Amino acid sequence: MKLRENVLKQTIKEILKIDVMTNSRKRDIVDARKIYSNILHNQGQGVTHISKTLHKDHSTIVHYIKEGSMLFLMDTTYKANYNNVLESFARKMEGGEIVGMTREELESEVSSLRIKLYDIKVKFLNHLRKANTDRWG
Repeated sequence: MKLRENVLKQTIKEILKIDVMTNSRKRDIVDARKIYSNILHNQGQGVTHISKTLHKDHSTIVHYIKEGSMLFLMDTTYKANYNNVLESFARKMEGGEIVGMTREELESEVSSLRIKLYDIKVKFLNHLRKANTDRWG
């Protein structure tokens, strides 16, 4: 499971008080899955990928996306819920929060950050070396 999906599931749970993994046909739970599916789809995720993260058939996700798009236009409660989840989710992703990351994802992130830090240090030292060479000839 990827970070984005875990953070979105957690965000929906916090905002709507609903676990999208709950196996139910209740409207509020299905609407939460529609919000989940539409947000990921609008960010370029394919229906097959989304279906795997929800343990649903891909045709169910196609239905969620179509219905969710219609509800967004017609149902003010759905639209408000969608916008609240999207806004909170975007803030979390921009802030690079680590909510929902597995140990392996955290280790990978730390490793990646160490490499970036090393590159920054090398660039800085090269900059200093060049500045000193230019200054003192």
